[in-house]
Amino acid sequence: MNESLNSVNEPFSPDGETIASASDDNRVKLWNRNGQLSQTLQGHSNSVNGVAFSPDGETIASASDDNRVKLWNRNGQLLQTLQGHSNSVNGVAFSPDSETIASTRQQGEAVESQFG
Repeated sequence: MNESLNSVNEPFSPDGETIASASDDNRVKLWNRNGQLSQTLQGHSNSVNGVAFSPDGETIASASDDNRVKLWNRNGQLLQTLQGHSNSVNGVAFSPDSETIASTRQQGEAVESQFG
């Protein structure tokens, strides 16, 4: 495997059964506890810099160099694409109620998005 893995904010699903990784290959990968790849989420057009599970475990958010945050369900279906950053998005995190996302970029810009 010749790809670079990037940071993750909440890499474990709340039930502890799934681990998410962000990668320079423009994908998010979901792994089971035994280290086996269970799913690949594709849709970003540039490196994925961060990924987080929502506290309720229903949604996965990914942050990318394509200036977007994407929201996915646990089955890998793209739910929504959030735009608002003017540059690469480096991190993403959910609020405790899973209804709001905070995303950041390296230069300090922050965007709050509500969904649901």
